[in-house]
Amino acid sequence: MRHVDRIVEPLCALLLLAIVLVLFVGVLFRYAFNLPLGWTEEIARFGLVWMTFLGAYLAFRRGIHMHIDLAVAKMSARARSRLHVVGNLLMAVLIAILIRAGVQYAGEFFGDPSPYLRFPIGLQYVALPLAGILWLLALAVRTKAAVTQAPEDEPTAASRPVADSE
Repeated sequence: MRHVDRIVEPLCALLLLAIVLVLFVGVLFRYAFNLPLGWTEEIARFGLVWMTFLGAYLAFRRGIHMHIDLAVAKMSARARSRLHVVGNLLMAVLIAILIRAGVQYAGEFFGDPSPYLRFPIGLQYVALPLAGILWLLALAVRTKAAVTQAPEDEPTAASRPVADSE
């Protein structure tokens, strides 16, 4: 998974940079030259959607999504491990639902062009299934670690990142 992270991290950084630059150009042209550029909003929106879902995958991998582990921290290591596995399975179901919805929307809107740049609008929705597949892979690594790890070694937070061997 680290190999994937090495691609996704700079991609998110480039998307953020592109969003900032494109919006700056859009504001500059709108207010300095009284010449609104509609394509800047389209690029920013496409970039923001992709950055959001890929960034959510990275946050998941790093274990920095918000979580409350007050009750979990008081459980025995074995109970925590079992709860993590159950929680991961529930997350897998939710992620599968999101992937399915993303594929449906991408297919439905892929033929519709954006107003200015004529990009297929479905490209925005492709970000969800792609990030969902990455989430599922990371979740599989985390679940495997929760199952194979000795209960005494189990971390207290359900969303702590698990170092993989890749």
